[in-house]
Amino acid sequence: MKKAGKIGLLALLAGGLVTSLWASDGSADAAKSDTTVAFSTKADLEKALTPLGVEEVLGHIAAATASNALNFEIDGSVTAEKISPLRNPGVGNLLKTEVYHTGALTVFCPETPRVPHHLTIAFNRRDIKGFADITGEENAELFATIKRVAEIYKTVSVRGFVIAQFDTPQDGHLGRCVVELIPHLPGFSDVKNIVDKVDCNRYVLFRGANISPVPYRIRKASVLQQSMFWQAAFQKQHPPLVESDTQITLPYTRKESHQAEAEKVLFHQLVEIFQDAGARISNVPLFEARMPNRVPETVKSVTTTKCAFCDTAVIERQLVHEYEDVNIFYNIRKGAKPGSCFLILPKRHTEKVYGLNSSEIHNIGVVRKALAEVIKETHPGCEVIVYIQDDPAVGQTVFHSHEQVVAVDPKTMALTWTIMSLYPSGYVSDEEMLKVRKEFGAKLGQKIKEITVQEKSA
Repeated sequence: MKKAGKIGLLALLAGGLVTSLWASDGSADAAKSDTTVAFSTKADLEKALTPLGVEEVLGHIAAATASNALNFEIDGSVTAEKISPLRNPGVGNLLKTEVYHTGALTVFCPETPRVPHHLTIAFNRRDIKGFADITGEENAELFATIKRVAEIYKTVSVRGFVIAQFDTPQDGHLGRCVVELIPHLPGFSDVKNIVDKVDCNRYVLFRGANISPVPYRIRKASVLQQSMFWQAAFQKQHPPLVESDTQITLPYTRKESHQAEAEKVLFHQLVEIFQDAGARISNVPLFEARMPNRVPETVKSVTTTKCAFCDTAVIERQLVHEYEDVNIFYNIRKGAKPGSCFLILPKRHTEKVYGLNSSEIHNIGVVRKALAEVIKETHPGCEVIVYIQDDPAVGQTVFHSHEQVVAVDPKTMALTWTIMSLYPSGYVSDEEMLKVRKEFGAKLGQKIKEITVQEKSA
């Protein structure tokens, strides 16, 4: 692990045309020991980094304070050599075993769950193509079911879970409109396992990219037992969630583990992406894809003293549009392209998704439809994914219930997400904020008006 520093350019070297661009600590010895990614031509390098530019990627690497150093090299003699990575085996049938159904939706246990007690919820209407087709009644039933699942999760010591909603069917969804509930790993009820978080992000945001997962192995017998558990659990009444289940009291100290291991996973994913683009990879650190299964003695602790999303200064800077009791923020963290990541949240402070009231659930559904449509119009070819981290154990850092709405380019998301996760670049500029607020604010207002008119006439 090296601190990235200056960006340099090596001239022609003996033995062939070899131009090296590097980001390291500036010393020749450091550059020699770093992983090298060599392409046969500059055009091949630029194509592999699309939609990011060479200088932009080098800037990411140079600004990083604790990540693996990486050299880019142009070498006309390159012939790509595989590094024998562990490849994505696919997810199987995520609608394998029915455990509960209502008039609007059905809950399933997957054939190959990503983690224990991973569940999928499929809308029963087969003509639902995405968020725009989900009715207010179906959306309300979805959130009621999620709350019921949370009551059952409590009985097996699951405190938090990711809620992933997809505007386009993913691998394993069998062409249906599906929502996935992905809990934290056993033993991590109050600690965010960053390796698990990294793989969950990969699974949700770019499932189709054929790069290394960090699998949590579950025996077939255990999968069958969990299916039987959920079938029985839905037949029972469970105690309702109490205040301590639905609230996070501030100040709150959240805990994280396995940061270094997560960086190794991200780095290996990145060199796999370059390898698939035709690069020759040299000096790759030893790597074994293994999911941590226990909390270490020492964890990183960060104390949060107030809710950022209730802060007037944050609201004034990030607010793009408001509708009734719901705000739409532009994500402060810099994305792959302007206008690619937003937040939907209730104006009223509530920490958990099952703390939302019926009005907020309905209006969030309206805003989600409008925002997804505007994003797709602005970024043709992108998919839209809604991602809720409903507890510190699964990555929630601002304890005010919110949906992250992300524009995902299936062809480039794996590269951009991996680079930005490994080499964070900070926050969006004031200029980008103003531009997005002006462009998206007007479009959202018009789209919401169209949706509400349709609802009244239905």
